[in-house]
Parts: sequence; structure tokens; C-alpha cells
Amino acid sequence: MKNDYVHSPERLRRELLIRIAKAFQDGTLSDIIDKLPRIVKPVDSQTVGCCIDHDREILRQRIIAILGLDPSTPEADLMMLREMLSLLEADSPRPEYPLAVSVSACGGCPESKVEIIESKCRNCFSQACIHICPNSAIRIQRGKARIDTAQCTQCGKCLVDICLYNAIHKTPIPCEAACPIGAIRKTKDGHAVIDFKRCIFCGKCFQACPNGAVMQRSELLPVLMALKAGLPIAAIIAPSANEQFPGGISKLTATLKQIGFSLCVDLSEAIREAAVLESEEFVPRFNSGQRLMTSTGCPAFVELIQKNLPAMRLTLSNVPDPMEIAGRKIKEQSPDMLTVFIGPCVTKRYSAFKCPSIDRVLSYEELGAVLTAFGNVSITPQDLVTDAEPYDPMIRQSCGLTGQILKELLEDDSKAPIITKYIDGINQQTTTLLHLFMTGKSRANLVEVIGCHGGCSHGPCSLAVPER
Repeated sequence: MKNDYVHSPERLRRELLIRIAKAFQDGTLSDIIDKLPRIVKPVDSQTVGCCIDHDREILRQRIIAILGLDPSTPEADLMMLREMLSLLEADSPRPEYPLAVSVSACGGCPESKVEIIESKCRNCFSQACIHICPNSAIRIQRGKARIDTAQCTQCGKCLVDICLYNAIHKTPIPCEAACPIGAIRKTKDGHAVIDFKRCIFCGKCFQACPNGAVMQRSELLPVLMALKAGLPIAAIIAPSANEQFPGGISKLTATLKQIGFSLCVDLSEAIREAAVLESEEFVPRFNSGQRLMTSTGCPAFVELIQKNLPAMRLTLSNVPDPMEIAGRKIKEQSPDMLTVFIGPCVTKRYSAFKCPSIDRVLSYEELGAVLTAFGNVSITPQDLVTDAEPYDPMIRQSCGLTGQILKELLEDDSKAPIITKYIDGINQQTTTLLHLFMTGKSRANLVEVIGCHGGCSHGPCSLAVPER
């Protein structure tokens, strides 16, 4: 963690979550919610933006997102926070899209462009930069190479080991650079816009934005309301929680039951069940002549295929998300039980919206705020947890598990040889790699992909990121 943690969007987001959860628990949230921006940013505090009023407006929009609303809508701009809070109930409709962009927080990034640093350009004899440019955008003027921004398409060819003096530089827009499929773009008015028809909700833009302009629309308050009302609630806990909370999942389970959860389910069992089902599905597919099957363990990968790689849709396994499997079992036994998935993902929020067996989703950050509000656990985000219980590392990553189980099942079956490939993290090269598998240019008949490099423990909503 960085030492300079005072003005980070992560710290402010967590502070607001904890303050809101505590005030709700104390019964004072309605009284203080409109004052929160001033409480967090008092008159004598150091400003980050142009003025303290601007900083407070950004805080206000972050609170709107914590209430589960979109801070960029006209309604959110006109209503008081107290009014918005009064409309929330334990069974309030869920937001379809879990991400939103704050207009007030966005706009600090310069235009993305490729430029030549004049002091570094030596006007070398080879003029490799000029010859590599497919658009004739680079020219020599007054003894220095210069880029015509009107001609430049930012193809990047001049950036790849062309200039030996490192004179060519690209100014990135962090959210755009982080997005693996180009679903977020800065518009002409200087604000980022998310194309939800393409977005896979991997959360990389949420992590990358240095201004905290990309925000999650939370379900924290409906969960707190359900707990306060004493409704039957089941917590479905992702295995990576073992590395997020002191004492691991066993202690976390005991704590959740103390604060009102009726049932706590470790998702590990459902992950292994899904892997077995995928393993069993592989054999008939292989015997019918299908060349490739892809695992559905990571919902970000499923969205990548469904929205951006339609040619690969038939390769997806038919096995549902482990979260859905766990939710179904709970609903079959207790139809009135509210199911709350707890994990490090943004994409789980989106997949849960489409899943009738999951009612709410809490991130690890939000759960940390809940536990702090109830006074049971004190969470220090900068501290790494080292006393977690040991468990299957494959389940921790939710990647490679199907291949491991399949190899065990097919140990003596030479008719279904398995060639597995694990892709650790979705990035801009992932689609190219998947195309190679699809066309048979790279050998594999079972591909498992996880959205976050390093596994689920490195998800965008983790409290602490363990060492790889």
C-alpha cells in the first residue's frame, strides 16, 4: 500500500461506507447524510480539486452511488440525499448496471495523444518513426520529428521499440488504457462514458481511475435494512474471503451470524460442484467432435464472450455460475431466505442481477464497513491478513480447477485426451489469444479464464491484496 493514503479514492470510498453504515446502525443516517460531505471535508481541510465545494460535490456523488443510484442522472442532481435515502427499502429494485461515472470527479485527464518529446529527438538518419507510420503523421520540422495529431490514429506502431532515444510518448487515459475491450471512452466534453452493451464489468476502470470517477452502485443500505428488520438472510461467501478477514472464513461466519445472518455458506463447495459438472460435460462434447470448451467460472469472461466474441458462444460450458448453484440450493430449502453474495467482484453484481436465486451482493469493502459499524471487527485496509486457514489454491483462483478434476476423471481414458490452458487475467491480448484457440492455431481443448490477474483475491473490491 502507498504511504500517501490520505486523498486516495479508495480511502475516501471506504471512509464513506463506514460512516454511512455506522450512522445507519446508530439511527442517525437520515439526520447527517446531507452533512456528510462537509463532515469529511471541513472548511480547514486541504482541497484536491479547484475548491472545497468541488471536493464536497464529488463526495456527494459518491454517497449517491453508495445509495445504489446513478450520480450522473438529472434526478440525482436535484434531490437531497435525505430524499434519496427515504426512497430506499430492503426490497428496493436493484441497479441493472453496477458501475456509473461521476461527471464532477471525471475530467481531470488530458486528451489521449501520441507526441514526440522535442528534447529527446535526435533527428536520426534512419528516421524509422517516419517510415513505420501508416498515416504519414510524422514529419521533420525545424530539425525535429513532430506528429500531426489530425493525421495520427494512435495505432501505436511508432511506440514499439522504434525510437532508440525513447522520444515518442503516449499520454494515456487510465480508464481507457485499463479496459480490455474498449468499453469506456472519454467524450468530446472531457468525461468518460461506459458503453454497457460492451462492458464486461471486470472493474479494471474502477481500479485504474486516479480520480475515483468510476463508482460502484452499492447495495449496502438494503442489506443493512434487512438485517435491522430481522429478515432471514443467507451469506454466500467467496473463498477469497479467507485472505481478507482476520481468522479466515470460519471466524467470519461466526461474526456474520452474530450480527443477524441466519445462514453462511462457503462457495468452495459450489465451485467444486461446478467444476465436476463441467468435467462431465467435456467428454460428450469431445466425443461429438467439438474442438474447444471454455469454462464459465468467471462471469467477466462469460460477458466477454457473450458481448464481444459471439463466434465463441458455443464453446461456453452450460454449467451455471457457482454463485447461482449455491443460491438455488438455499432457495430450494428456504424460498423466503434473502441470499447475499459476498466477494471481491464488480461483475458478480451484474451477473447476480440476472440471477433469480441471488437477491443482493456485498463487496469485501462493504462487508468491512458493516462489521466495523456493528463493532465486531476493526478493519484496517492497509494490513495484510496472514493467519488465514489453508485451502485449495485452485478454488482460491477459481481457475484451473475444472482441468484438474477432469484429468482425475479421465486418468485411464485415452479416448478423451485433455489439453488445458489457463488464462490468468483478462487484458487487451486475451481476445487475440482466445481467437488462436478457437481457430486451432494454439493447442487446447479446455480453456479456463479468470478476470483478475492473480486470482479472485486480487479482485477490484478486495480489502487487502495478498502477495502472488
